[in-house]
Amino acid sequence: MAHPNEDLLRRGYQAFSSGDTDTLLSLRADDIAWHVGRSDAFSGDYHGHQEVLGLFGRVMQASGGTFRAELHDVLANDTHGVVLANVTAEKDGRVLTGREVHVWHLAGARLPSSGPRSTLPAHSTPFSPDPRDPTARHARTRVARTG
Repeated sequence: MAHPNEDLLRRGYQAFSSGDTDTLLSLRADDIAWHVGRSDAFSGDYHGHQEVLGLFGRVMQASGGTFRAELHDVLANDTHGVVLANVTAEKDGRVLTGREVHVWHLAGARLPSSGPRSTLPAHSTPFSPDPRDPTARHARTRVARTG
C-alpha cells in the first residue's frame, strides 16, 4: 500500500498532465509560492494559484502544448516526497528530453506552499538560447538547491 503522500503527489502530477486545473488547485495550498531558478523567460517567483497557473500556461504556450512531466517514480513519507520525472518539450525544432528530481516538503493533505526544486540545468531547456548559436548569451550551468 502506498503512503498517502505518494498518492497526493501522483494525483497532482496526473492533474497537471491532463490539464485538470480544478484538481490541481484543490491539492495545492492557497499560499503556494513557486520559484524558477533558471535563467530563462520563466525565471522568478510566483505567488498564489493564479500566478502559478499563469506560469504553467506560459510554459505550455511557449512549447506549443508539448511540455510533459511524466512520472518515473515517487517516493514519500510523512514529511518529504521525491518525484523522478521524465520531462519533454519542444520549441522551434529544438527538443528537450531530460530527467528531473523534484523534492517536496510535505505537511497535511495538500501540496505545500512552496513548489518542488528541480535538478534541470538552466542551459538545457528549449526556452534558453540555442547552445549552438555563438552569438547567444548563455546561462551558467547550475543546479537548484533542494531545500
